[in-house]
Amino acid sequence: MDSNSVSPMPELAPIAEFDKSPPSPPNEEVPMDDLPPPPATITQPEGKKIKVNILLRRVLKIPGYK
Repeated sequence: MDSNSVSPMPELAPIAEFDKSPPSPPNEEVPMDDLPPPPATITQPEGKKIKVNILLRRVLKIPGYK
C-alpha cells in the first residue's frame, strides 16, 4: 500500500455532548408599535441596472459580450 493513500476507515471523531438544560423562557415581546420604521428602499430605473451589468461584463471580459 502507498504511504500517501487515505485509510478507508478514518479515526472516529469525539461525540459531541449536548446541553440538556431546559430552554430559557422567551424574551419579552416588543409591541409592533414600538418598533422603528423599516429602512427606506431606493428604486432606480431598470435600464440603469442592465447598463451596469453590461459594463461590468465588458471590464471583466466575460465571453459573449462586446
